[in-house]
Amino acid sequence: MSSLVELKAKLESAAANNDQQRVLDLLRLIGKTQISKGILKATKIGFTVAKLRKRFEQGSQIHKAATAMIRKWKSALKGGKGPTASHKPSQLARNASASPNPTAGPPGAKGPSSSSVSRRPTHMSNPVQNKDAIASKRQKMRKLFARDLVSLDPTWAEEFPNYVQTANSIETAIYQTSKKEPLSQRDKYYIRKIREIIQALKSKATPQLNRNLLSGQINPEDVPSLTPDDLMSQKQLEDKKQRLHTFTQDKRSDLKTAASGTLTEEYKCNKCGNRKCKYTQAQTRGADEPMTVFIRCLKCGAKWRD
Repeated sequence: MSSLVELKAKLESAAANNDQQRVLDLLRLIGKTQISKGILKATKIGFTVAKLRKRFEQGSQIHKAATAMIRKWKSALKGGKGPTASHKPSQLARNASASPNPTAGPPGAKGPSSSSVSRRPTHMSNPVQNKDAIASKRQKMRKLFARDLVSLDPTWAEEFPNYVQTANSIETAIYQTSKKEPLSQRDKYYIRKIREIIQALKSKATPQLNRNLLSGQINPEDVPSLTPDDLMSQKQLEDKKQRLHTFTQDKRSDLKTAASGTLTEEYKCNKCGNRKCKYTQAQTRGADEPMTVFIRCLKCGAKWRD
């Protein structure tokens, strides 16, 4: 355990100095060390490796090594559970595959049956609802559409008596479009699109959307293809454009400030641990006070002052 504690200390030191090659080498050494649940609790090495995985970008060698190590430890700890090794699912699966008829045998035999071995659900048995549940959910969505289509003006229900049919057509279009998604993503797409449209129908800022749907200017079959911008009013689009312009100007100002700063490695970013920074100085206090140092991390863009 003492060697693992030393490796942990070296790993934290290498990470603090942003020595990525050293971090990777230490991770490989730790991966070769025998680990138990007691050792993990005593050394808390798992927390250190988990922090490294979050800190480095996904796809990097350190992120991959840390992820693989955590999965290996979890698998080892899970595999160690149970009264005996003969009760492990992997052993049952091997016994079942070795026998052509796992249910055959003398009366009273306790060999594993095919049903008890292969109980792990496949991707086809992931939450796929039965027809009654799907029909019930769809009916609820249609009622919500019908309610919200005429919610902004009490006269619309009389002016557009076919609003219930319009609501049903909108829901049908979304449901049919969701079938084009992968099986595991259909329900997520359906719910997400329903929420987008209902939120827009309830917004007092976009009454023209309701009227265009009720009058037929927008075909219900085209609703699934509407983007968030299509659901906004002209004023909302202008506000969005102004916010984007302001953000762009601020970003350019930040880049200009960063370009005019002085490169240094004396400071360490508390956010990403990087030491490559640029700093500028300004006299923000009294003349007899030291100047304020403004630092900006060149890796993640974090800013702070000293």
